[in-house]
Amino acid sequence: MLFYPQLQTGNVAQFPLKKHLRLRTVENQLMDGSRVIQRGLQPLATEWELRYNGLSDIERIAIEQFHSQTEGRLQPFTFLDPTSNLLRWSEDLSKTVWTRDAGLAVTGGIASPDGGVRASRLTNNTAIAQKIKQTVSASGSFTYCFSVKARATQPTTFFLFIGEGSSRITKELVAETGWGLYWITGNFQSSAEALEFGVETSVGQSLEIFGMQAGPQPGPGDYVRTGATSGVNSGVRFTDDRISITTSGPDDTAMTVRLTTTG
Repeated sequence: MLFYPQLQTGNVAQFPLKKHLRLRTVENQLMDGSRVIQRGLQPLATEWELRYNGLSDIERIAIEQFHSQTEGRLQPFTFLDPTSNLLRWSEDLSKTVWTRDAGLAVTGGIASPDGGVRASRLTNNTAIAQKIKQTVSASGSFTYCFSVKARATQPTTFFLFIGEGSSRITKELVAETGWGLYWITGNFQSSAEALEFGVETSVGQSLEIFGMQAGPQPGPGDYVRTGATSGVNSGVRFTDDRISITTSGPDDTAMTVRLTTTG
């Protein structure tokens, strides 16, 4: 599987970037002459314009080589959108994309830090640690950040992890009585094409969580709520067979890259 490359900084793109959604509008004209207009639920296409400045020679060569590898517009690849959340159903832990240990009870409809009731409570009444996780189609050679807001009725130890099979990067954290943002950053430098992001609860503990998010970057970003789709975009192609490149000197390249996908 081909993945659009990450920069040496651990980011996929530099900000600001442009993202466009092309939407379909469906119009039905009824027998009495009236019309019903409805916007399509899924975009016809998504387009990104990535503008880079101050790229190192290594970063420039990596993007150029990737463009050559895909033969410009010809070959599709996977693009991990830095403006989105790589996790699906970020607030509905009952969906099948989430895998949880048998001894972990998950309760939805808990008061969330945004004033709603969109958080979940994880309760571990067993004698061993219990976890909930989601597997994402993502390159094992990238840097990722996995974040979540959490709280507990008393200071409670829990773990965040990023993993591939039996290999995991784990971070021990302590949830306080008020909502706090907790995260872990990791890089496997492996050839894996799927990674697990998850939360592990300690023995006999209860933890309330909200806004789980994974991103292809070294630090947490603004939370993006997701449903059936996420920031993992397959079938993406370069929009152009040539890339606009301006090199001012060693390790100082400006570049504009345009990407597009359908559906």
